[in-house]
Amino acid sequence: MCESDVWARYPDGQTEKIADDVLYVTQDGDEIILRWFLAEPRRVRGRIVAVDAVKHVVTLEASEPPPSEAIHLGASAKAEHVHGHHHQPHPD
Repeated sequence: MCESDVWARYPDGQTEKIADDVLYVTQDGDEIILRWFLAEPRRVRGRIVAVDAVKHVVTLEASEPPPSEAIHLGASAKAEHVHGHHHQPHPD
């Protein structure tokens, strides 16, 4: 399978990786739906900015940081949640 990392860019200019191993990303109105294999989909308010199929990276323009319980990181870590911002450089 070809999973992708999902990065969010916030109004304050900060970026962070908010999800690993995402299989399917769709835009639904003002929300982006992230889907994993055998996991519940998650929603992020914002819009899809770019999809880099070579690097397996999806970049979102998030209107607000997701609540800590909103995003799961990785298929192997389905029970873990993002807490706060882990500001890493975006893979340009």
